[in-house]
Amino acid sequence: MTTSDWKELRGKLASASRILYREGVVEGFGHISARVPGTDTFLIPRRMSPALVTEADLLLMNVRGEILEGDGLPNSESHIHSSVYKRRPDVGSVAHTHAPMATVLSNFGKPLRFLNNHACVFAEGVPLFHGVGHIDTVQIGDEMAAVMGNCGGLFLRAHGTVTAGKTVEEATILALYLEEASRLQYQCLLIGEDFTSISPEEARAIKPKVLNPTTMARGWDYYLSRL
Repeated sequence: MTTSDWKELRGKLASASRILYREGVVEGFGHISARVPGTDTFLIPRRMSPALVTEADLLLMNVRGEILEGDGLPNSESHIHSSVYKRRPDVGSVAHTHAPMATVLSNFGKPLRFLNNHACVFAEGVPLFHGVGHIDTVQIGDEMAAVMGNCGGLFLRAHGTVTAGKTVEEATILALYLEEASRLQYQCLLIGEDFTSISPEEARAIKPKVLNPTTMARGWDYYLSRL
């Protein structure tokens, strides 16, 4: 990784943290990380509010939970990230949010329904991790990652969400799309149970039109402009 690539990755991660705060899916807590390409190491903010993260606040950790660079305490739930990276070599970034509407939906145990095109990025479904409390041990992190499997999103019961993407931009936007999808489902449920949605087959056909580098770049530029 070149010096410029390293700086770009750190800058994107700090921006992503503030985007998640700006869009209302994290507050004083929550975090996003980025894998260093081709390694078992990742960048993650030290224990602090996502709203305040700068490049200087990033730690370099490995999947064994060891700090390799940086100052400060790691997030107690860094196992969310390390466990996904261990299981998923395709993942370049992991986000954990406390998104309000997704948290509401997590307590109903209802499957996510595809109510707009954005929701189709989760065509494989969004599993529910039934454990409550913090993901603060290797064992719980590994159990969580096993439930998530190869999906792009996961509900944590009474807690929030986890999203995994190939890039920082993708993991960030997936987190925001999962909250959007949850909000739409909540609003439909306020009206009643009798509403239509996009079928899984239709969602799989729509997904590549919504989840691709061009659309992710466009979405990222939009959210970045709102900081």
